[in-house]
Amino acid sequence: MAAAHRNLRRCRNNRRLRVERVFLDRTNPLEIYRDVELYKRFRFTRDTLQFICEICFDVERHTNRSLPIPVALSVCTYLRYVASGDLQLTVADSAGLSQATVCRVCAQVSAILAAKVSDFVKFPTGIDAARVKQGLGAIAGFPNALGCIDCTHINIKKPNENVEDFIGRKGIPTINVQAICDADYKITSFTANWPGRTHDARIWRNCELRNQFENGQHAGLLIGDSGYGCSRYLLTPYLRPVNQSEDRFNRSLCRTRVIIEQTFGMLKNRFGILGRKIRATPTRAVQHISACIVLHNIGIARNDSVEIPEIDAYEAAQPVANPPDNVDGRAMRHFITETYFSRM
Repeated sequence: MAAAHRNLRRCRNNRRLRVERVFLDRTNPLEIYRDVELYKRFRFTRDTLQFICEICFDVERHTNRSLPIPVALSVCTYLRYVASGDLQLTVADSAGLSQATVCRVCAQVSAILAAKVSDFVKFPTGIDAARVKQGLGAIAGFPNALGCIDCTHINIKKPNENVEDFIGRKGIPTINVQAICDADYKITSFTANWPGRTHDARIWRNCELRNQFENGQHAGLLIGDSGYGCSRYLLTPYLRPVNQSEDRFNRSLCRTRVIIEQTFGMLKNRFGILGRKIRATPTRAVQHISACIVLHNIGIARNDSVEIPEIDAYEAAQPVANPPDNVDGRAMRHFITETYFSRM
């Protein structure tokens, strides 16, 4: 009986000592920062930030408990997270939010942006395909190219399951992301759901876009490195060129293909989380990667781009492996060589 009375008194004392709730100042970053400061913190200009807020209007959650987080603050918090690559706790301190709130906001904004992939990532067809061919051809004279293809590894935290599948050639867990870009550094197709141990050629073999090329849906070529097998719609360099025509073919292909390496560089320069490590499960990491690619294309479309990295075209073309070439691929490569590079 005495113990019951003590517990009752303890509960009453706890109620008396209850900590008063504190509502932090949720200031709109677009209203307090100048244009230069906005770009340094969130990697986009004011106009682009406002556009991103417009497409993420669903992120504001109405609640009867307290004031909802404004859309602008939610979007800027997520952009700060992916731009810096910092811990969510660090981002929370800078935004005046709790770590749990930042975690929830990042999940909501990344999900909304990832759902917009079909709106902002489209493989060119029709008039757009002709424009892409003209743009890539203007780089080094390579004909009929619809895009440059390659893969890049994004570091993630160690998964709880199937760890060995994610350990790539660098000995750390990664996701192997395949992407295709045009001459404007815009990503027109990507696949981000393969673990780091998967070879580039296998990702391409299982890609829906490859099936479309096989079925003749696209009239054009892709340009890749020697990590892929040469086929009638994906051309790779000669490993051992034996004449000037083949050497000129290689130089033109490599100078054009370096565009995809520069695109990966721009992507990782803008979004530090892709260049450092995504501290999330593989499923959530794929969502962040998709969101960053959507944001990258938004920046390209609005002429809001970061500095283009300088990459040596020939060093970037060194093969990791050499899958067997297709007979039709060798014939197509020979035809292109003889038609466009034999008299230069």
